Amino acid sequence: MNNLFTHISRRLKYLILALLFPLFLPLHSCKDNPGNITPALLPKSDIISAFSSDTSKVLTSMYLKDSIATNGIGDILLGSYNDPVFGISKASVYAEVFTSVLTYKYPTLPPWAIEPSTIDSAVILLQLYPGAQNYGGSDPQTFVVYQTDTDILAGKIYLSDTTISCSHHPTPIGSQQLAVTNTTLNDTLKIKLNKSFATSFAASLSVNNRWTTNFGQAIHGVYITTSNPLQLPGQGSLLNIVDFAESSASFIYVYWHPNAFPDSNNIVSFPLGGTDGAYFVNFQHNYSNTYLNSLHPSGKRDSINGEQLMYVQAMAGVNGRVNFPNLHKNWSKKGPLIVNEATLTFPVQPQQQNISASYTSGPPQQLLLLATDSNWVQIGFAPLMPDYGQSYYGGSLSNNSYTFVITEYIQGVINGTIPDRGLYLVAPGEAQTANGVVLYGAQHGTSKAQQTVLTIYYTPKNP
Repeated sequence: MNNLFTHISRRLKYLILALLFPLFLPLHSCKDNPGNITPALLPKSDIISAFSSDTSKVLTSMYLKDSIATNGIGDILLGSYNDPVFGISKASVYAEVFTSVLTYKYPTLPPWAIEPSTIDSAVILLQLYPGAQNYGGSDPQTFVVYQTDTDILAGKIYLSDTTISCSHHPTPIGSQQLAVTNTTLNDTLKIKLNKSFATSFAASLSVNNRWTTNFGQAIHGVYITTSNPLQLPGQGSLLNIVDFAESSASFIYVYWHPNAFPDSNNIVSFPLGGTDGAYFVNFQHNYSNTYLNSLHPSGKRDSINGEQLMYVQAMAGVNGRVNFPNLHKNWSKKGPLIVNEATLTFPVQPQQQNISASYTSGPPQQLLLLATDSNWVQIGFAPLMPDYGQSYYGGSLSNNSYTFVITEYIQGVINGTIPDRGLYLVAPGEAQTANGVVLYGAQHGTSKAQQTVLTIYYTPKNP
């Protein structure tokens, strides 16, 4: 009797548990949204209702960037560097020369015209950015200065590939070989100008014993560049010069003394660029001995194969490009769904840091992901990106990648509300920095850890 009662009790207990079990299912379903929290706002570590997929097709490519505006920018780049990965990059500066800030408003006598005087010398001093780290090494470079044939105009847009003729003054007015090491607050780049130029420059400032009313008669502007034809891979550097509008030391200095006082030392300064921002930077890149050249690009804006490796470089160099072909077509077949999170990950090729002296500051601390219009023109941060397209470089081998959260962008592409014209991957501060990085492309190897990958976490709306 007791055995029969025990048996019936067990059967009744199992029956009750079986009836109650379905009531607990909604609490643990992988398809339901917990509470009132919007699934798209949940981090993937908290998404218990989402499926995931990292098999969407991704295409990676590159192109040589168009020129960018560089007039009046801060953190001016100057120099040349032969990078083992990116080839030779060169930055030169065009700048207007102003009459002395102490005297240019008043057509009084030039100081050396007051009495018989002698022009001793002239130099260009450029203030290096305090505490900045140069891109490259500290190898000697030869800096050369020319006169321009025309003025550099304040307010005019000058692009990074703009050049101004110096053909009327083909002979340099000065040159100097210098090796710049770690910079400090008082460091300056000093380029000696020719004594003959200093004398003729001073003389041309005096018209009928007065300051010339047309300063362009004396000099239109200067072109400061480098001449380093024998730089080997890893040699040279790109220096950070303080914005001319803020600098207290970037001038042409003319030294003179009255003949009656040969031991005296007098200086007149002529600012470069001035507060009006009448200066710009010219960038040049030579990829002839690099991997990029082996892909045979025929010019700017031409797509370059980036399936294996994708290069990203500042200074209007190389941009990455990523497309998601047929993303809307393929994913719309799944029916309505919510994208809980979508991440786009670009692993860094670790060998890049070993085979290159490439930029002592390392890869960029962040990259930007920009949207494009129908003509492949960048139009700013990709629409609806929650993090505005910014990503920080991990630095360690375990997290050696750039990752972008592009949830709302991918949701829009899947829904058909955002056309997938592709996204550009660019280095920030392109006109002011010289960093570069090499990334794994979407078709590199067989491991997802060494490929550009789009990962989508999602929840079907109608399970």
